[in-house]
Amino acid sequence: MLTYQNVLNAIFEAVDEFNLLHQTDQLLEKSANTALFNRPGYTRKGVLDSLGLINFLVVLEETFKRKLPGFYLNIAGLLESKHDTLKNIDTLAKAIVEMPEKTNPDE
Repeated sequence: MLTYQNVLNAIFEAVDEFNLLHQTDQLLEKSANTALFNRPGYTRKGVLDSLGLINFLVVLEETFKRKLPGFYLNIAGLLESKHDTLKNIDTLAKAIVEMPEKTNPDE
């Protein structure tokens, strides 16, 4: 069973991996309040543009495969409701915990 803390820990590990791959102006802070996506109309701007967000979600998916084997991270589902789920790391973690548990369709 997924818990908020397990998911948050996996996200923070993905943040570490993402930061190793990117330039200083695209680094994410390991905080639940870190805004993820830079979108017009929001006062708290995130570091990531659209491509950066996709890159982060791919790193997150790989982290989940390692840390939470058997759990399928539905990136498409997260993106469908991105204005709610991708506001910051906290909303991302809560959305993942609330996802119906599925196994990886590729396995």
